[in-house]
Amino acid sequence: MILEKFTKQPRDVKDYDVTYGDWLAVSGDTIRTVTATVECLSDTTNTSLVCDAIEWTQTFVKFWVSGGTSPHKYKLTFLVQTAGARSDECELIFNVKEV
Repeated sequence: MILEKFTKQPRDVKDYDVTYGDWLAVSGDTIRTVTATVECLSDTTNTSLVCDAIEWTQTFVKFWVSGGTSPHKYKLTFLVQTAGARSDECELIFNVKEV
């Protein structure tokens, strides 16, 4: 599922937040691990958009993203796995544009 779409410039280094509080509150579960991969949707050989770091708490995930080449589109796919054996896979889309 695509959660959000963002536009960024190649030199931007920004953080992007995803909250799981409502989903996890129902079961009392917490985030155990988060993994992420990045792919360029407009040029499969382009690897210039990078997920530099992932930070998380029991119900919140922060991704640090840098790079990218204009005018390409990238997808950051991430998998959240919980202590209670739940998993959720989502995507963030990045359109990189030189302004």
